[in-house]
Amino acid sequence: MIKFTKFIVLLALIQTLPARAEGPATVIAEEAELATLPGEESTSLAGSIRVKEIREYLKTADVTRTCMDEMVKLRGRMILKLSLKPIEGIIEFAGGAYFGFFAGAMIAGGPAKGWDALLGGVLGAFAGMGGAIIYTGVDTSVTSVKLHRLNLILKALGEQAMGRAGSKTDALYDFYSRRSPTAPMSKEAFVSRLIEADRNGSLCDGSMVRQRIFRRGLRSRVAGAKEFVNAIVP
Repeated sequence: MIKFTKFIVLLALIQTLPARAEGPATVIAEEAELATLPGEESTSLAGSIRVKEIREYLKTADVTRTCMDEMVKLRGRMILKLSLKPIEGIIEFAGGAYFGFFAGAMIAGGPAKGWDALLGGVLGAFAGMGGAIIYTGVDTSVTSVKLHRLNLILKALGEQAMGRAGSKTDALYDFYSRRSPTAPMSKEAFVSRLIEADRNGSLCDGSMVRQRIFRRGLRSRVAGAKEFVNAIVP
């Protein structure tokens, strides 16, 4: 019931977002283009590549030979999810209190128990609200980290595709080096592996993503920095 209610409310909010050909996710992504993500420097720094530039590049590139278009789409959806998370959190908070109250009352013995049922309901409501807060916080943190890692590999690919000097390729290689302390490959070899994985489609065909029951669509196909590094670390 709570999932259905969240779906209806979020659907109504999406309908009110500015309409564009690319959809609401692209609108939110463009508005957040200059925002600084956790662990990232501002994209407004000189020489730092922007996703808007990558999107323009993809209009003239052969998108059948790159995974960057899939990454841009997934990035937009993740930004949209984070943008709607405060509203979703309120719904989860209210739902946790509602269902927690009735669950607590029933555990305490049902309405016939009077004050015992009321006390059980109150305690259940607090437990439900606490669980909702924890879930919302964890889900937001996990999504933010995944978005940061997706930005990292997307912008590193953009630098290589457009011949742009920037910091994202270095940051991605440093991320790989920290996870492969024993004889990591050279930066040149690492970049070659990255470009090859992009061109042959392994970055977005699901072969690098750990499959999970509840992961569907782009989430089940597109690899972020962590998935790519795990795939090439011996």
